[in-house]
Order: sequence, then C-alpha cells, then structure tokens
Amino acid sequence: MRRLSTFEGILRTFGMIIGVCIIGFGVYSYFSNDFTAAGLKNDFAVRILPFYIGFSGVLILGIECGVGFLRRSMKFLTKMIGRGIFSIYVGLMCLCIIRPTSSDFQKVIIYIIVSLLCLLGLLSIFGALFCCKTHVMRE
Repeated sequence: MRRLSTFEGILRTFGMIIGVCIIGFGVYSYFSNDFTAAGLKNDFAVRILPFYIGFSGVLILGIECGVGFLRRSMKFLTKMIGRGIFSIYVGLMCLCIIRPTSSDFQKVIIYIIVSLLCLLGLLSIFGALFCCKTHVMRE
C-alpha cells in the first residue's frame, strides 16, 4: 500500500463531503415542491435525474471510501483523471434539473453543487497530470 500525499488526502475528504451533499441534493430534488407544484410530475428530469444524481453521489462517496466492489467494477474511478471526468459529468448533469419554474433558492443550490463538483473534477485532473502522476487508488 502506498501512502497518500496531502493533496490526495484533501481531495479524498473533499470528495466524501461532496458525495454526501449530492445524495442530499438528489433527495431534495426528488421531493421538492418546486417541481411537483409546477405540474411537471411526469417530466423525465423531475423523476429520473434526481435518483440518478443521488446514485452518482453514492458512487462518489463509495469510491472515496474505498469500497472494493466499486474498485473492481469501475476501474476508471480508481484513477484521478477518471474521477475528475466523472465529477464534472455529474456536475453538468445537475444543470438539467433547472426549470423555468425553479425557485431562486433551488437555482442557487444547483449552481453551488455544480461549482463544487467541477472544482473537484478539475483539481483531480490537475493532480493526475501535474502532481500525482502515478496515483492509482490503494488496495
């Protein structure tokens, strides 16, 4: 086993916190009155995307905690570049939830989540390219 650098440890902690936030955001988006009151109950983005975003949060949290099943099944998440691209993808996917009827509060939450995920993704890619070139998640 290789010891993690300080940068990798910070990224891992940041990823765990964001994973929990994404799970909470997915639950909030699914049960939010902003969507159900707007008559969008049968819209794809209202019913499927919050679940998918919450599940992506579970994946991010699981890979940062080192769950063996995820390391074996999703090899791209064991590399920092793969985790970075996945984080950016999940962040941009959150933008699909914004609707014209969304409240300002919900838009602010979405923009904060997107910003944090893109920051995590960019830092992971930066770390893989310039700082931790040989990083593969420890067993």
